[in-house]
Amino acid sequence: MIERIMEYGFTFLAGAFLIKLCDWFLAKKQREIANLQEQLKTLYGRLHFLVSQNQQCFKQGKKVTKAHLEESEGRQFPQENFQEVRAEADTSISVSNDYSRLVKDNNAQIRKLLEEIWHLIDEDDVEVFVGFLDNHTRMNVEAGDGASNRLPPSIARRLDPIFSCLPDSWREWIASGRQRENGWII
Repeated sequence: MIERIMEYGFTFLAGAFLIKLCDWFLAKKQREIANLQEQLKTLYGRLHFLVSQNQQCFKQGKKVTKAHLEESEGRQFPQENFQEVRAEADTSISVSNDYSRLVKDNNAQIRKLLEEIWHLIDEDDVEVFVGFLDNHTRMNVEAGDGASNRLPPSIARRLDPIFSCLPDSWREWIASGRQRENGWII
């Protein structure tokens, strides 16, 4: 009889241990899910919005430039219309530059976001964001406001190019919501 009671006791303790172990694993998974949800809501969702805006600004700026070139390419303009043609060109360039300024403003927001909530950056993405921050810094320092801080073209050509947006591969990944290598899904 004592053996039977001990057997039931051990079975009960083993069951209680397994329940506690399952609760611990479940709580751990719930914390991971909560962290991922916070990461997506607070960081990656905002980044996707800003990066998507940048894509649209680039596309529209290119459309304006292309339309202007198509309109003016190969045409002979009479000398008396020079001021009118020049004004149209300046307006087209100004509109295209306005789209570039919007990208610059969005990039400043991306930088601020990354600096404020850097702890939410997935470790696999750190290198991408470090590269973005490096390019953003170079854009501000080397290109400046477009006039006063601009490097001479002969010097700028000797430096690596400056990219004004996140790499296409990262942008495509975040937009498509593909499964990550470590198993979590957006």
